[in-house]
Order: sequence, then structure tokens, then C-alpha cells
Amino acid sequence: MADQIEHKKALFRDRKKRYRSRHKSVTLSFSMDFAKRLQKEADQYDKTFPDFIKSLVAAHMEGTGYILPKDSNLQTLLLALRRIGNNVNQLTRYVHTEGLLKERDITTMQQHLLEVEREIKIALAQPPSITNMLSEYLSKYPEKVSSLKNWLNDYQSDSGKE
Repeated sequence: MADQIEHKKALFRDRKKRYRSRHKSVTLSFSMDFAKRLQKEADQYDKTFPDFIKSLVAAHMEGTGYILPKDSNLQTLLLALRRIGNNVNQLTRYVHTEGLLKERDITTMQQHLLEVEREIKIALAQPPSITNMLSEYLSKYPEKVSSLKNWLNDYQSDSGKE
């Protein structure tokens, strides 16, 4: 029994050591007001505070500029859009068989539906602008610029090693 406990402790220490060899822990300090704003945004994306900060930094560094919402929220929305699309298709078939609209009108309706779907996808994918958030924060706390630059340099060099 004691051997099993020691074995589990050794496994845990080894796992922890491997994790620390591949990851760098960074401490950031924010004003309470700014931290509350970040937490509020993190809550909207259903992410923990650290995961949200990582997502913001990654989005900025990758140049994508976006953070996708939680998968389940996105799936719910996509399902709703498909249902709307099915309803429009049913209406389109009805109107087409009854001859109430011309074919070009039906095509126009379908194009509008596709455009609405595209815009909703884009709207969902747009996070708060990291550039604006960082600019605002750094204008209030210019002394943090060098710390952030150092952290980003460390992050880039660490991520290049993996």
C-alpha cells in the first residue's frame, strides 16, 4: 500500500516536471477595473480568465483577431439557422409550385438567406478588439509596455521550441 502511494507521488512529480519543462508560467497584473472588464468579456465567451487571456494573445499573434464562442453556443445557433433555411426552402417550393413568384425572386431570397447566415457567423466570431483593449490599458499604464514586450518575446521563443 505504501509502495503504491509512493509510486503515485512519483508519477505526479514526473508529470508536473514534464509540464513545467514545456510551459512557462507568467504573472500579469491588471487594475481592478480592467480585470473586471476582462472577466466580463471572458464570461461572455464562457471561458476562464486565464483561458480568455491566452485566447486574446493567440488571436492577436496569429493575426486572426477573433475568439470563437463556446462550441455548444455556436452549434445551437447553426442549428437554428438551418431550421430557418429549411423553412425558407419550404416556402420557396410552395411559391414555385403555385407560381406566385418568379424564379429570380426565389433565387434572390436564397441569396439573402445565405448573406444573413454569413453575417451571423462573422458577428459571432468577432471578439472584443484586442488591439483596442491593449491600447487602452497601455495608455493608462505605460510602465507595463516593457513587461508586455518581454512576456511576448518569451512566449514567442518558448512556442518556437515545441
